[in-house]
Amino acid sequence: MFNAILLPFRHRLRIRENIRESLIVLPIAGLVGSLLLAVLTVTIDTYVSQSLTPGLDDLAESSKTVIAAVGPAILTFLGVVFSITLVALQMSSGQLSPRVVRLFVRNRIVKLTFTFFIATFCYTLLVQYLSVRESSVQGGQFIPFLSGLVTMLLVITDLILFVSYVHSTIKMMRLVEVINVVTRETLALIKEYQKGSYLASTDRPARSTDVVRYRGRPGALCEIDLRRLTRHARKRDLCLHLLVRPGDYLVEGTPVFGYSGSGQPSGRLLVDSLDVGEERSMQRDISFGFRQIADIGVRALSPAVNDPTTAVQCIDRLQALLRAAARIPEGLRAHSDRTGEVRLIEELPTWGSLIDLAFSEMRQYGADAAQVTRRLAAVYTDFTESKLPDPESVVSKHMKLLTLSMEEKVNDQELRRFALTPDRQGIG
Repeated sequence: MFNAILLPFRHRLRIRENIRESLIVLPIAGLVGSLLLAVLTVTIDTYVSQSLTPGLDDLAESSKTVIAAVGPAILTFLGVVFSITLVALQMSSGQLSPRVVRLFVRNRIVKLTFTFFIATFCYTLLVQYLSVRESSVQGGQFIPFLSGLVTMLLVITDLILFVSYVHSTIKMMRLVEVINVVTRETLALIKEYQKGSYLASTDRPARSTDVVRYRGRPGALCEIDLRRLTRHARKRDLCLHLLVRPGDYLVEGTPVFGYSGSGQPSGRLLVDSLDVGEERSMQRDISFGFRQIADIGVRALSPAVNDPTTAVQCIDRLQALLRAAARIPEGLRAHSDRTGEVRLIEELPTWGSLIDLAFSEMRQYGADAAQVTRRLAAVYTDFTESKLPDPESVVSKHMKLLTLSMEEKVNDQELRRFALTPDRQGIG
């Protein structure tokens, strides 16, 4: 509550997103925690050592040897983990798409592994220093029994995390896993948009000439505080109309809101209700999920890669997403106040714009790959036979464009007929 008063929505959300994408915050917290834990365990060992009988030199030396050996070993492991992470990031951005690097950065296993490895190294380093000091003070009668036990527990945890980290990294380096993760995120967002109330196209209100323009640093629109906007519109007796969608790039002076009603909106509050980041996000941007999968498919069709099978896998997921998106009601999404009065209207991507985003570039770069064209033809046939929004105009347009692209790149009529034969596996 206190933070909500001090910071605008966009600043709070940007801080939260920066923490989620940061590889610094959690390791630093682990570093501080490990130092406090070292002081605590050494303090307990000091009191325990004073009550023990002399002659436990072997136990003391064993504990000190374990603690001394763990530090350098963990540092070596940390270098290995760091190297694997850099290779994974390089491969994901080069072979898949730079837009999917966020999946590696946000991976919790990666952050936990870094945190525990750094914490273990710092813990053993401080314990060794404090052990030497306590031994000199007590004349050698100091046994770091608890410290050695905690060190062993940390090592076991590190090994478990390291195995989990390698497993997770290998999975994320598999193209199918990356596509599936993006597909699941997009499907969850589509299901969210399937809920709520929508205004029919015939009920589309006239767009007001009164607009609020964006003020702030340029960036991509990531999130919108819909509740805050609805409350503000109710207090000022307004109906707000969002003129931008998540994913749009906003610059100084971009019209972001239109409004109508008896009151006047607070321009600063409206702008503060928009979270603008350096790149697009999956928080509310349906199109971004389609964009990522389409980019992977297009990259696979480049002459340097020449991997139409990967493109077909991308088409499979895009088909599933389009069928789910077809269940989003057509029209404008309306947000009402407690009395049922419409206070905020937002426009969503149309089904036609999503199919354009999904398949236009795939058709352009894969027109000479029969496996891709046959799979696209099967998708268009499926859409035509299904009760999807306006299949006669949208899908028939794409089928016509696919035929034209084939005619430009393939001269033989028999080859064109083969390449346009619908096949759910492409060629197999």
